Amino acid sequence: MNNRPIWPQGIGRPKESSEAPKHIHWNEFLGAAPERPYAPGYHPFAWRGWLDFGTGALGDMACHTINVAAMALELFDPQSVEVVDSSGIVDRETYPAWSIIRFQFGQRGERPPITLNWYDGGEKLPEDKRAFKDLLDGQKPSGSGLLLVGEKGSFYSQNDYGAQHTLLPRDKFKDVKEPESTLPKSPGHFKEWVEAIKANDPKKALSNFDYAGRLTETVVLGVVALKAGSKIEWDPIAMKAKNNPDADQYIRRDYRKGFSIR
Repeated sequence: MNNRPIWPQGIGRPKESSEAPKHIHWNEFLGAAPERPYAPGYHPFAWRGWLDFGTGALGDMACHTINVAAMALELFDPQSVEVVDSSGIVDRETYPAWSIIRFQFGQRGERPPITLNWYDGGEKLPEDKRAFKDLLDGQKPSGSGLLLVGEKGSFYSQNDYGAQHTLLPRDKFKDVKEPESTLPKSPGHFKEWVEAIKANDPKKALSNFDYAGRLTETVVLGVVALKAGSKIEWDPIAMKAKNNPDADQYIRRDYRKGFSIR
């Protein structure tokens, strides 16, 4: 569950265009995206909500919000991803104002199949769509967080970064002591990144490419499902939607002239 978007989504393209300000190199900003005239509303922050430029609330925040679950439960290479419900994509321009997306994961080693449900939209998400509220043991939901529901109890992280958590039901776990950390404490992601470069050791960065690339792939498959408007059955080896060849256009885009990859 996530409080994004905190930028405009669920809207159409601006009706009026204008000259880009001198400090914005509009052609370079567009990059590989299809050409369009500049208009107020894309900068400096709101580009996240546009299909051509960003990946919406899901692509912007899920790598943070679900990271604890992904690392603990190996949430990579989902079998399928589907949009359960959303406010809809307006004029093929911006992501929905709110959405609910379901990821299905198969057997992963000794881990049984599992389902991940993503909710975004914050206060725009209709009250009757907030099924997660009934699983919080009477607690008031935070603006963003992660809830892991198990057979014997639940783990609830009240923010996007896993910095705080509560075991539910509270009465059952009130005497449980925190286990000792098994992961090294990060000096901060910028310093961690620089130290990994200096040591030529990617593993010094906990969210290195081997990990972060797979997590990003999991997340943005939800964006593919949103754009395709259908369930995606994923083939991680071929990097294709097995059930929907039309989804390929959202997996690999056509690059605008002058910005192709050679």
